[in-house]
Amino acid sequence: MREETTSLPPVTQGGVSPDPFRSRRLIELGLTVASPALLIALWELLSRSGRIDSRFWPPPSSLWATAVTMTQEDDLFGDIRITVARILVGFLFGAIPGIVLGLAMGLFWPVRVFFMPLATIVYSIPKIAVLPLMIIAFGTGETSKIVTVALSIFFLVALSAMSGVLELDRSYRDVARNLGASRSELFLTVALPGALPSIFTGLRLALGFALVVVVGTEFVNAKSGLGYVIWNSYQLLQIPQIFVGLILTGILGWGLTSLLGAVEHLAMPWRRADRRAASARDWLRAVRLRSFSTSTIPIVAATMLAFVAGEVRWGYFVLMLLASVLTHAACNLTNDYFDEVRGVDTAETLGQSGVLQDGSVSHAELRFGIAFCFTAALILALPIIADVGLGILWLAIASAAAALFYTGGPFPLAYYALGEVTVFLAMGIGMVLGVFYVHTGAISVPSLLLAAAMGLLSAAFLHANNVRDIEPDRRHRKRTLANLLGRKAATVEFALLVSIPFVLLIAIVLGDPSWYPLLLVLVAIPRAISIARQIGVEQDPARLNLVVRRAAGLHLIFGVLASAGLLIAAITGAS
Repeated sequence: MREETTSLPPVTQGGVSPDPFRSRRLIELGLTVASPALLIALWELLSRSGRIDSRFWPPPSSLWATAVTMTQEDDLFGDIRITVARILVGFLFGAIPGIVLGLAMGLFWPVRVFFMPLATIVYSIPKIAVLPLMIIAFGTGETSKIVTVALSIFFLVALSAMSGVLELDRSYRDVARNLGASRSELFLTVALPGALPSIFTGLRLALGFALVVVVGTEFVNAKSGLGYVIWNSYQLLQIPQIFVGLILTGILGWGLTSLLGAVEHLAMPWRRADRRAASARDWLRAVRLRSFSTSTIPIVAATMLAFVAGEVRWGYFVLMLLASVLTHAACNLTNDYFDEVRGVDTAETLGQSGVLQDGSVSHAELRFGIAFCFTAALILALPIIADVGLGILWLAIASAAAALFYTGGPFPLAYYALGEVTVFLAMGIGMVLGVFYVHTGAISVPSLLLAAAMGLLSAAFLHANNVRDIEPDRRHRKRTLANLLGRKAATVEFALLVSIPFVLLIAIVLGDPSWYPLLLVLVAIPRAISIARQIGVEQDPARLNLVVRRAAGLHLIFGVLASAGLLIAAITGAS
């Protein structure tokens, strides 16, 4: 979880002040996140529950195994490369001449008058309809496919470029001519830069056309490519393979469009000056990379506990680690989004990333980041769901819900004294027990005690954050255990949160002395005592912010020592 700051939005006597703009921001986030992740989860549930026929709508989790099989038994990567090559070559052969003709049509009226009737007629013809003619003219090889793609986008790009030139202020051309600009200089220094926005609009549309045309031609005139994979799977009634082909086609389209967007970003530097895209450094700051220890150490510890039992699935360990990090990143981004939209976070607020406040990341970019992280985490969990069972899907949904509704929704958990409970359940009980169950297919007493210990330390980290923010939280009417209990009782609670985990691991050793390497965690007791004392005496928020970081460090040290102890126990033969 993120370092919490202040939370409840300004309220009136009757409740939260209505703000249509903020309400729209919240709805936008909900719709952005729900669109991909909810579709996958709903499809999985309906297929596995029998609500829809799994023969025709196989669960998404099964498609992962299908894709792996297709990669191993067929040349799936080769088909992808072939389709990409056909798209790019046909796109370049159609787009470059189209841009040149479009600029000429915009600059010189005789060229425009001559080509407009032809462009109008050809543009209206369904693009795939010219394939038979291309096969007759060029045969069934690659040439007919590439020419079909090039012809299908040529006039689309030309008309877009022409529109861009015609929309330019005529004074630019007049000034260039008065200064003695040649026709080539008019092309390069006036028409081309001025028409670039319209050109790239046409190129984006053309890229979509190119993908459609290539896949269509591969249906009937190819023995390779994604279109061939889809059509051949249809003829053999291999429904999962059809879905794999469709999904890969969608991913391919998204990837190529993103690549074109990057080219557009480089081609128009004046737009970058107005609004630069978020950099990798901005995103690392937004997700708060240093906080990821709280979402990775419990998984490592639970895996080491499974290693003691001799049952570790290392491939799934990697998938769970990545999915946990992505969910944590989504949680951090979501918290920043909701707190800023509600007007809670400011540039002076401690504990938040500040990317929205300083303009490094826009609201739209942040929404995309949240949706991407949640969806990617769910996709990574699909192979585990297919193997272990539907319970893992419910656990993934619960984790995503905890991350999303921690500061979001009509009842934000962190605003109603449920933050510590949420963190304890999500980053302790759910995470450790879920990982241990994936590895071993069972739940044990040591796994319960370890889960509780990691959850309590995660809650302690959050509680230290809330102690720091007692006064600002009260001003914003945020209910936390820290400001409900008062400073003295909150200090006692923190001491309990950081001390009970040591007792729980000692209990494991008392239950079975062969687990004695777990006593390595006792090395961290002096640090826990020091932090508990410091939180009881510090009053300055900046000094308390250091306590918050030390509490996060205690969680990391405890988890590393516990993992090391479990590894030693596994090597020495603990049971």
